[in-house]
Amino acid sequence: MATRLGTPLGCLLAGLLLARPAIADPWTVEEVVDRALAHSPSLKARQAGQDKARYERHASLADLGPRVNLSADYQRWDSALKFTFQGPDPATIPPEFSWVTDLFGSGDSVIRARNTWSASVAVVQPLTGLAPLALAAHLATLNLDRAALDLSAEKRRVRLQAIEGFLGLWKARRSLTVLEELLKAAREHYRQAQDAERVGLLKKDDVLRIDVQIANLEQGLDLARMGAEVQKSSLALMLGLSLDAEIELAEPLADAGDPPPLDRCLAKALEDREEVRQVRVAVRMARTARDLQGTSWLPQVSGLFSYNRATATQFSKPDSWFVGLTAQWNAWDWGHNFLKFRAAEADVASALRAAEQVEDLIRLDVKAQWLALQNARAQVLRTDRAVTQARENLRIQMERSRNGLNTTTDVLDAEALALQTETGALDARHEAWLARERLREALGGRWP
Repeated sequence: MATRLGTPLGCLLAGLLLARPAIADPWTVEEVVDRALAHSPSLKARQAGQDKARYERHASLADLGPRVNLSADYQRWDSALKFTFQGPDPATIPPEFSWVTDLFGSGDSVIRARNTWSASVAVVQPLTGLAPLALAAHLATLNLDRAALDLSAEKRRVRLQAIEGFLGLWKARRSLTVLEELLKAAREHYRQAQDAERVGLLKKDDVLRIDVQIANLEQGLDLARMGAEVQKSSLALMLGLSLDAEIELAEPLADAGDPPPLDRCLAKALEDREEVRQVRVAVRMARTARDLQGTSWLPQVSGLFSYNRATATQFSKPDSWFVGLTAQWNAWDWGHNFLKFRAAEADVASALRAAEQVEDLIRLDVKAQWLALQNARAQVLRTDRAVTQARENLRIQMERSRNGLNTTTDVLDAEALALQTETGALDARHEAWLARERLREALGGRWP
């Protein structure tokens, strides 16, 4: 009988297990970063900008080649256009003028047929115009380089934003755990205080103070839960998930040790930071734009070849072609091109000064992030020691309270100190992780 009943029960349990959604593995920092990079709308917009710059570069390169123009037309007229010539009697024309009759003959000559058509092909190749076209193509290439650097810089920004979201949610949940543990200890203390009050070992006001402490912890726990939920929703949106999606986080990696020396960090940042490379590209673009403006003084010379085929008549050939050159030069423009050239030179000087300023700001940023990481790592060591001492102090005070060897104030102070040190330790560890990632981002996303 047990076997017969066990079979449907086993099937039911198996069905429930299969129907239960699988618990997803915790998200690691690397997985969060990869998902954020794949979902980021700003990255997709930068990618579209890079694609646009690439197409514009191809279009500018196409300008260097000759232009081939094809044309064709067809007309049907109401009637043919003819020319009638009645020559003199050949017998009356002296022999030396007989060529007149041979040339014109007699009767109707068609000047324009009723149905006419023509087709032509023309090839135009700029000659002196190749110089500004080549500079324009080079300018488009530099613009493509700038778009690629902009995309790379945005990837760094999204990566850091994803790490900040990961660590923010991790910190919020750890704060929840700390508050829950302290609230549990406070409630245990409250029960002990009530027992002590019943036997006359504790005053009523001491029990009320513990009750107030519990209320404060519960209020802090509610706020912490709300903050953790907001952090989770923010990270979910960053990852392209729904607002109510459940996100479990893996423990962040431990401290990776001392950062590289400051001089190596400075050299690495100036070599790899997209901002430095962008301003250097901007200088090259300004110089190319200045040279492009200088070509406005050149005469415009182009080569031309044209071939035409049309309806043949007695007065026109069925096909024709020609090769030629066209030249145009704006000899005087009241200094317009010269002033434009001087303005372009001013743009070059401005780009050079901006490049120097960006390099100085990056040096300052790297040094500030390097010092912030050193300070954050030292703060972690200090807060870890403080947490160990505060936990031991709380344990001792709770033990003394059970034996009636201290006051309620001692326990409340120990709980407040434990909460303060636990929160400070979480803040310090969170800031240390962030400081390391911010330094890495300041170096261009890679360690030297």
